[in-house]
Amino acid sequence: MYKWASAGTGSSMSIYGINNNIPLRIDSIVYQNTSKAYPVYNFTKDQNFTAFRFIYYKTSGNMSIDDVSSTYGSQDTTYILKNQPVTGEEYKVENLTENSTYYYNVRSVLNNSVSVLSENMHVRTLIESGVKTLSNSSYKIAPFVNSVKITGLQGNENISVYNISGLCIHRQKANSNEITIPVQGKGVYILNIRNSSNNISSKVLLF
Repeated sequence: MYKWASAGTGSSMSIYGINNNIPLRIDSIVYQNTSKAYPVYNFTKDQNFTAFRFIYYKTSGNMSIDDVSSTYGSQDTTYILKNQPVTGEEYKVENLTENSTYYYNVRSVLNNSVSVLSENMHVRTLIESGVKTLSNSSYKIAPFVNSVKITGLQGNENISVYNISGLCIHRQKANSNEITIPVQGKGVYILNIRNSSNNISSKVLLF
């Protein structure tokens, strides 16, 4: 909703959608009267707007904006954190989903003064890595440079490594409770461990 609180002859407001930090004009609203207005705008996925900007060009009069909302893909925004106080230069957000994109913005607070929100910024979480204990088994997987170490084996497993194209690049039979498998090159690999009682696959990320 927007309205001019007083006569604003010659004043106007422009609305922009932000795509890759580039503002694209959605509408220009010129003062007509002091009645409330409730405009609705629809966008396509290809426009890829991640934020909106409102600019008031004042010649006379004051304008107010209230109850602005945006719905993306017919779903309301889901917040991981909202209005989280932060002291210092960093804040760690935990329990995020791997290989997913998250959007955030910040604002400054000094006593009773509060800045406007920053434009939306985004980060993408990494694919899960590090030592991993596979569920319902004793196997532990630890990626290293050009290799993967597996512990907790029974010594009778067939172990296969696949690249993301599904091509098997290494196959080996275990003969002890741990094994180190050479893997050349960084990237995402699928590790399969199989014996008469287990058939387990896990994603591994090598840096």
